Amino acid sequence: MQKYKLFGEVSGLPFFLLWQPCQYHLLALILSIFWFYRTAIDFNKNIGGVYTSLLVEAFYTKLENPFQNIVGDMDDNGVVTYTRTNAKKGAKVTGVNIEFKLFPTKKLSFNSGFTIQSSKYDEIQADNFNKKDFYRTPDSYGFFTVD
Repeated sequence: MQKYKLFGEVSGLPFFLLWQPCQYHLLALILSIFWFYRTAIDFNKNIGGVYTSLLVEAFYTKLENPFQNIVGDMDDNGVVTYTRTNAKKGAKVTGVNIEFKLFPTKKLSFNSGFTIQSSKYDEIQADNFNKKDFYRTPDSYGFFTVD
């Protein structure tokens, strides 16, 4: 489980510390500084006795010193070592998120959401299949729940 804690500001920018358990139960401390912009419209209304909510938001994040994984060579035992480092250039994450909630009764609710995003490094990453895209990061995802 990853935990973030607001640590302070550097030149007016907030920075967060990421504590992550790693091999041999040691804690790895990684510093990431970012710019974050977000705008949203949240519409809530009771329509015919049914509470409805619609949230539409757009976001832009500029990462400085983003994480990258460097894939090592396989050793004699078949073990491949992945090393997490910081990329030399930055990265950007942009996208749009839409969430819809419907409460037809006090005991029943429907929640859904969908996000379309783009996560790209500023330069091609040699250890990322020579692409700018973040490895294993979807361009779209969503959810639907019934409570």
